[in-house]
Amino acid sequence: MADHCILRDDVAKCHSGELAAQGHAPLSSQIHPINQEVPLNTLIIGVGGTGAKIVEALVHLAPSNNAPHNIFTLLVDQDDSNGNVGLCRESLNNYRAVRDELKECGKEGGWAFCPVIKFEDELLPLKPDPGNNNFAAAIGLASMERNESLVVRSLYTKSQLGDHLEVGYKKRAHMGSILIRNMLKKQRAIAETEIGLKKFKAELLSLQDAIQVVICGSIFGGTGTAGIVPIGRFCKEIFPANTVIKAIMMTPYFKLSDKYPENNRDKGLVRSTYDMQIVKIFLEMYRKAIEETFHHVFLLGSDLGKVVEDNATPINVSGGEEQKNPAHVFEMIAATAVLRE
Repeated sequence: MADHCILRDDVAKCHSGELAAQGHAPLSSQIHPINQEVPLNTLIIGVGGTGAKIVEALVHLAPSNNAPHNIFTLLVDQDDSNGNVGLCRESLNNYRAVRDELKECGKEGGWAFCPVIKFEDELLPLKPDPGNNNFAAAIGLASMERNESLVVRSLYTKSQLGDHLEVGYKKRAHMGSILIRNMLKKQRAIAETEIGLKKFKAELLSLQDAIQVVICGSIFGGTGTAGIVPIGRFCKEIFPANTVIKAIMMTPYFKLSDKYPENNRDKGLVRSTYDMQIVKIFLEMYRKAIEETFHHVFLLGSDLGKVVEDNATPINVSGGEEQKNPAHVFEMIAATAVLRE
């Protein structure tokens, strides 16, 4: 059961008061200091673009040894060309290259570059639908029985069913959730030696020390909202019972620009207008699952105008290699949660 989350009144909002008004116990607001007893062996899974940015922030903390000793890294994103995913990949490769050159510094107990960061290129990212099909093909609509097909057609518009997914879910978690659940079903069936979510399990267990799994991303977009909880459940299933499972969930902390590229067809779709409503729905829908899945839950975000408005993206690009949202201090704060208990 999730026993607490990290909250700062000036930088984080989890709307515990509003949940309490609906008859729920408010989430804890206790601040927990960095604990060096946190497991040294960590699998971090960045879900969506924000998840990749938090993983990248952790990579930037690693040279100063402010990170677990063994870090296994995995990204989940439909949009493998996403600019922020690409920057995360670049940072991981740069860290490994520098650490290889500074072998003396990288020794355990050294002054810098001690953390060992491991990753597989094929898992940066793992794509829920490898074929980049349109949504109907990705969920197998044509092969569904008639009654099932009618239900799906009643839930999604023709436009949604025909939408191609090569640049992700565009804040539509109700579409991404089906594909991520289908992905997890396939992941359960593959061997631990194959490329997938189980890839690092055997190596982590072989280290014979305590393990933590950290799943991070935003809960106001598409991929993170759809994937954080199901992926957390999957990890709880496949790892030993004493594994610590954490979630780092970002509520709105920046604003998407009102400026769009020319001929952008997603102007009315990808915007920040309803971000907080998405968060409230997510927390209400998944509250029980969150409590049952995660040992520790960290919520971080802000509704302070200055924090959000001053960190608007230069231009609103929804997916693809041009989506390179600027780095944000909240992502660095989120990365420190890996070392918190």
